[in-house]
Amino acid sequence: GGSSSKKKSASKVLQLTSSNFAEQVYNNDEVVLVAFAAPWCGHCKQLLPEWEEAASKLDNSGASLAWVDATAEESLAQQFRIQGFPTIKVFPGGKTDASYASDYNGGRQAAQIVEAALAEVDRSG
Repeated sequence: GGSSSKKKSASKVLQLTSSNFAEQVYNNDEVVLVAFAAPWCGHCKQLLPEWEEAASKLDNSGASLAWVDATAEESLAQQFRIQGFPTIKVFPGGKTDASYASDYNGGRQAAQIVEAALAEVDRSG
């Protein structure tokens, strides 16, 4: 077992699809930041390791991070009017409606993502 191999199970990032979105986001008392991404998108590839690191740091903090392959989940991308990738949406805890989602305009480094997520926990959690 080399330490360089990335284990899928170690990831704290929620992988969202149209079938589990409501359960993982709307029925979740935690703040959830959802990144809508495309596999071919360079900025998304840069974001992913930061997203993974931030998700680990946010474990048990009241916030979690999620990832949507918007090319596979077109209905979700349309629902949230995703125009470009990556688009990050912030869902306050315990809200069961898409209208509560807001755009994330913060930094894309793990530390900035963590800071923004915790600020949202303070605000809405």
